[in-house]
Amino acid sequence: MNRHFFLIFASSFVIACVPKHDSSEIIPIPDSIGGESFCEQVSSINLIPLSSQDEGLMGQMVELQVWDKTFVIADKSTVKILRFSEKGEYLNGYGRKGRGPQEYASIENIQIKGDTLIVFADHSRILKFLKDGTWLSTTEQSSLGLQSYFVDDAILTYKGYMSDGESRMALIKDNQEIGSFLKTQKSVVPLVPRAALFSESSNGIFFTDSYSNIVNRFVDGVVEPYFTFDFGRLTIGEQFYRFDNRMEGMKFLLGSEFEVINHFCADGDNYMIEAMVQAPQTAPIFNYGICRRGRWKWFTCGETGVDPFSGMFLLYKGDVAYYLLEPSLVGNIPDTIISKIKNAEVLEKITQESNYVLAEVYFL
Repeated sequence: MNRHFFLIFASSFVIACVPKHDSSEIIPIPDSIGGESFCEQVSSINLIPLSSQDEGLMGQMVELQVWDKTFVIADKSTVKILRFSEKGEYLNGYGRKGRGPQEYASIENIQIKGDTLIVFADHSRILKFLKDGTWLSTTEQSSLGLQSYFVDDAILTYKGYMSDGESRMALIKDNQEIGSFLKTQKSVVPLVPRAALFSESSNGIFFTDSYSNIVNRFVDGVVEPYFTFDFGRLTIGEQFYRFDNRMEGMKFLLGSEFEVINHFCADGDNYMIEAMVQAPQTAPIFNYGICRRGRWKWFTCGETGVDPFSGMFLLYKGDVAYYLLEPSLVGNIPDTIISKIKNAEVLEKITQESNYVLAEVYFL
């Protein structure tokens, strides 16, 4: 399952996390794997095999939102949006693939706002549904970026490096730009985010930025750097941005070893990050960091493509981390992890033909 731009490294390390925000705060990330493993961080795991009915089957490249103890999954590869019960039973879908009023040709991202599911689609349309799948409306929004997020009656939209404009982020209302952020004077190959870009908590709306090691926060109409993750020698340097030809710049980057933020989630005063290290001709390595009770911990989930939890993080909400496990890799779960699974008996029922398995991970 390939949900990522590239792929990164993992380790385990503990540092202090300052509860009060300081925009100059830098979070160091260890540059070698060591310390505690994923297993040593986990208190318990609950597995939820998702329904294998035809309408409930999923592909790859998914986004997850939790909605009143049910799971809404936007599958960007098969262009489906599905809702499952807390036991994994298929409940309903939202719209369908196409170009009609209740349809979408592509899915950028989803957002749950009150009693409504919002679908940002086709870089130009916004669809709204009730929880049971009832369609409410479809509106045209020509200025949508790669992913978007409602903020009151305006929309925060991330353009990245695809735009010919002077900024990578904009605030729009009624198809008019009313604010711009992250000024751009660089020309690089744009990255289409596979993971959810936006994460909202009581502290604001957080989002990552292509190639950057900074997590930004939008609050009170202002975008500011909130966390800067120090990747050390793996930080993408200024040389990458200086190529006149975008493809030459990308060739240079892919020929080097580098680290990027793949996914970031905010949950009140707690945070979780999935980062990736990519080196030439090697499989990516994933690094996970979680800040709880004011401290950062770093850990690895194992080897990508072998260990089912590695690279499969979707969401951190309610102090629970959600991973989506491929059925073909479930048999590789080590005994040390199986001992943490509260309902390990479900493993015997998972086959190559099964649907994906949602894992709820509770940390110590």
